[in-house]
Amino acid sequence: MSFFTFISSIGCGVPATARASRGRIRVICVPLAGLLLWVGAARSHADSCAPFDVQAITVTESATLAEHFDVSTSATGISLSFPEKAEFELRAATNCWLAAGMLAFDLHLPPSIPEDTRFMVFWVDAGHHWFQYQSYASRATNTVQTVRIDLSASATGWEAHGHFGHWHHRSRKRPRRIGLRLFSDAEYDGVAVIDNLHVTPAISPQKPPEIDRIRILTPQARVYERYELAIEIPDRYDNPFDPTEIDVTAKITQPDGHMHEISGFYYQSYYRQPSSATDRVIPQGKPHWRIRYSPTMTGRHWVTLHVQDAHGSDRSPTLEFDAAPPQRTGFVRVSENDPRFFEFDNGTPFFPIGHNLRSPFDERMNRQFPWAIRHDKGARIYDHYFRQMEAHGENITEIWMASWSLGIEWSRTAPGYHGIGQYNLMHAWELDRVLEAAERHGIHVTLVIHNHGKFSIHWDTEWDQNPYNKAMGGYLERPEDYFSDERAFADFEQLMRYIIARWGSSPNIFAWKLWNELDLTGSHRERVNHRRAETVEWHRRMGQRVRAMDPYRHMIGTHFCGDYTHQNPEIVELPEMDFSLIDAYHSNPDPLHIVELMRRTAIFNNRFDKPVLITEFGGSPHAATLEHLDGALHAGLWSSIAIPLGGAPMLWWWGLIEEQNHYPKFRALANFMDGEDRRNPEAYLRHGQKLFDPETGNTHNGITTYFFSDGHDGLGWMVDTHHFSSRQTPTVTNLVMRLDSMSPGNFMVEFWETEEGTPIHRSHPANSNRLLEVQVPDFSRDLAFKIRFLDNGEVP
Repeated sequence: MSFFTFISSIGCGVPATARASRGRIRVICVPLAGLLLWVGAARSHADSCAPFDVQAITVTESATLAEHFDVSTSATGISLSFPEKAEFELRAATNCWLAAGMLAFDLHLPPSIPEDTRFMVFWVDAGHHWFQYQSYASRATNTVQTVRIDLSASATGWEAHGHFGHWHHRSRKRPRRIGLRLFSDAEYDGVAVIDNLHVTPAISPQKPPEIDRIRILTPQARVYERYELAIEIPDRYDNPFDPTEIDVTAKITQPDGHMHEISGFYYQSYYRQPSSATDRVIPQGKPHWRIRYSPTMTGRHWVTLHVQDAHGSDRSPTLEFDAAPPQRTGFVRVSENDPRFFEFDNGTPFFPIGHNLRSPFDERMNRQFPWAIRHDKGARIYDHYFRQMEAHGENITEIWMASWSLGIEWSRTAPGYHGIGQYNLMHAWELDRVLEAAERHGIHVTLVIHNHGKFSIHWDTEWDQNPYNKAMGGYLERPEDYFSDERAFADFEQLMRYIIARWGSSPNIFAWKLWNELDLTGSHRERVNHRRAETVEWHRRMGQRVRAMDPYRHMIGTHFCGDYTHQNPEIVELPEMDFSLIDAYHSNPDPLHIVELMRRTAIFNNRFDKPVLITEFGGSPHAATLEHLDGALHAGLWSSIAIPLGGAPMLWWWGLIEEQNHYPKFRALANFMDGEDRRNPEAYLRHGQKLFDPETGNTHNGITTYFFSDGHDGLGWMVDTHHFSSRQTPTVTNLVMRLDSMSPGNFMVEFWETEEGTPIHRSHPANSNRLLEVQVPDFSRDLAFKIRFLDNGEVP
């Protein structure tokens, strides 16, 4: 019987309590050579599949069947009591069926059995998707009905139930249930017998793979937009995510002769079934391969597809497509002229304005703001968020690939996951939809690969569920070993290869954020992992590998928690890290403290000649009062026009932005920054410019200014620090602002109110002694301003 040796199911896999509760359905089991034992509870978390084992048969139940049927002594009798179904599970001493080709058994039924009697073999795959193979049973007296059920990847007899996915090669990997069911609508009591149950191995063709079919999914290609192909190749790979097992690539030659090699990725289509509770995401069709590419040059491109596995390779004929001129600005880069800021491929500046959208749902919102009952609406809520953000001028957010949200690699104990190196295709499909929505609404996404809890013991720990943990079947003793283990290097590289292949073609991917709150990873509560030499080396090495794999050169960064004092300069200054990411949390009761924290963050980071972004802020890590957060958001947004950070800081509490309708705050800032370009190596922050009463000459010490200028042009914000948080802010009148070190000549000065972001006053002062005095219009709380030097010396 080849190497497949099977053993009997004890009690047919149904616990005693379950069997007792099944009423008249009585399952009688005797030892059956060749019956399957599937061990569900003890599945290994290793990636490879265990072979079929040989185990001794232990008889715990028996039944006399000879008086009914001429069968072997190793047979299984099933007591029937229709119209209730009779069902038992087939079990095997393995959790992996990839080598199985045919399931066969002899089915004996008495001649008196109802005519409508049917049998079904059902199969629940690793993703909890149900397949069934059913047929009518024969009633011939003492006649054996031999049943043969094709288990191969190309089998056509399996029907999907509850979904529209197709039976395929990986349906057989680590099934959760395999069972046999007999049923009829008529009343009947009797006994059925299954005999000679066995499995034969699949015949694996030892021939090179062939590219069977190519579909062009985007007939009209355009620069900076996705060009996509669907490819069908043989369905025979245990791990289609591992390029050492199956490697699919596209070699794309640009009009200038430069060639890109683009990795293909394994793809399963799904569809969303919305509900008032939790949406269902349901598979449809058969998995296949895709290539995604975003041309960066107008004109004719040539594409050849290549497939290689252990048995050989295949190559497609050359395809051609013409990329039309761009309608988008391209990918975001660090500015070449002023590396404190960002710009697009086409040279236009990019000033990030947005807030954090880590995941669709945040439990901390319920803990910190418990007056509302909030529900997780799933990934589809991002389309709503992005519509609101677009309407109010936002252009950036951050999303985590977390185990509970849009992650693709995690332990098989979590739904949809398959362990190390085997990715969650349902979450991948959902992330496709999220990024498509981001593209529709002009939102750029910082995609976070790892959040700290995955590899932390003390902070938001998920280590006890991490597939890399030895206790979960992995190979790491401690979470910090991830930063030094060669196997972990290879697994991260494979993960990033898939991420880049699937989503790297989108210009709306702002950057790859390798870690969120790196300093919270590891085994030590003292938070030392981010300062270890191994962690620094990990960022250098993995940054190089990500850069080499990414043909679009997305920016790469890693993130530290708390505030800028937690950063490790050895990581920040690595050439592989394009920009800095940091929190700005604090416990100061003054909401204006965020401005000082932003100023210090810029001072600390500007020396690295890289942009710095604050991707989380909002009181302390445990929030603050609504009044405090309202003021901090306003101050953080408006002070960012003058403080040389890469963009505006991103509030963490996205639920409050929705519930308290803080969106107009972003619209006001976006109005002000429309058309502005801060890139200027000569410009710097001028803090505390003099403000005085022209009648008395007395300095007004309650107003603080933040002015970013090179002496010609500039952007600024002034704030009444004494009354910023007052419910009744007095009006500031009769004030003159004196700006020093300004170029002699004529200027245009424009003041803006900050609630709606509209200009309220314009003047054209001049100076001849490098001191520019500007009359300030009456205002309450704060005021923003723009200054432009008039090169021709004439007032327009």
